Amino acid sequence: EKPLGAGRPRRVPPPGRASHRRSTHLRAPWILGRPAPRGFSGTGDASTSREKEESRRVKQLNRASELLQTIIDEVSREHFIDTAALIIEDDEADGLGDASGKGTEALAQVARKVCRVYMDELDSVFLATLLAYIQAAKDQNREDVVELLNCVYEQIILLLRMDLPGGIQCVDILTQVVGQADRERVLMKALGEAERNRDEGTPLDGSDAEAGRVAAAGESALDKLEVPACKPSEVFGACQEMLRQMETQDAFDKLLYYRVCCVREEVRDFAERFEAGETSIARAYPHALPARELALVKELLRVQGEQRMRALLSRAIAEFDVLQAEVDFGDVERSSASGLHGQMDGTNVIPHKLMECLAALLHESEMEDNDRMRGRDLPPEEVVKQMRLVREQAVSVLRQLAQMD
Repeated sequence: EKPLGAGRPRRVPPPGRASHRRSTHLRAPWILGRPAPRGFSGTGDASTSREKEESRRVKQLNRASELLQTIIDEVSREHFIDTAALIIEDDEADGLGDASGKGTEALAQVARKVCRVYMDELDSVFLATLLAYIQAAKDQNREDVVELLNCVYEQIILLLRMDLPGGIQCVDILTQVVGQADRERVLMKALGEAERNRDEGTPLDGSDAEAGRVAAAGESALDKLEVPACKPSEVFGACQEMLRQMETQDAFDKLLYYRVCCVREEVRDFAERFEAGETSIARAYPHALPARELALVKELLRVQGEQRMRALLSRAIAEFDVLQAEVDFGDVERSSASGLHGQMDGTNVIPHKLMECLAALLHESEMEDNDRMRGRDLPPEEVVKQMRLVREQAVSVLRQLAQMD
């Protein structure tokens, strides 16, 4: 007879797991939305590999949870001390004033100071754990905990941004500012700080994110926005690099793509208005213009009526697919006499390349020594006017798709 239990697979617990860690082990995977493992069955390399991977994952989660708890404890303790000091000051001043506003600002400052100490220890597992804790607190209607954890998360993201070049920081800010006038104010602030640093002899390498920080009392939220010292050419270059990277990816955030396109064109216009002489941005376009986009521009120059022009641009910009960039666009150019109606179905215009094509044609329409014209006269004023209208409508469509209008 076989002994009792023979033939049944044995449950082999992951190695090195102490009994006092069991409760933590059961909680940690729940944070990321996975059920707690019930053990491993069978033997062999596959089982051992799974055990090691699970053990490593649990250790990472435990470490992230412990580190987050340490940060929360330190922030709570220091914020309590600062809040008590503010209450004492307000009592001595015979009035509480805007205690809530002061408390929020004090919490942000404390969270930033504490997070800065632990920045080298923070990784993607920590951020995922922090977001899971925030969601759990929301589910439990713990508004006080949500406020604290959100503040910690925001300050970590802010500190991560500070390590980025100034141009990328500005693009990140500009893509989150909805109003066009507000985005221009951000650019003005960045340019003003850049010029001040130049006058004072401060190296303008974009690495000193504190250079453009403004937080004066009584200013609006936008005035308090932390903007690094940065030239328009740096912001433009950051947009160019981001668009190139997106173009090579199989999948990307289309809304972010539209926003970066929109920011780049607004920076182009900003530099034209506020920088003297011909800027490097004005010359930033490929000499060999993209065929599909150039053919579309030629067709749009023949379109009568802003409404129809906008409709065609909206369709072309909204329906582009970067993965189909090799689609032949020659038929549209060869059959231009039949008009644009019915031809758009076979096109795949890349929006940022379309804007580059328009910028190149407009810039060269004003150049006397234009190699592309090959000795011919400059285009008539009516054509240039139509090109400006096409670009104006294209930028407007980008703003609409980017939800920035």
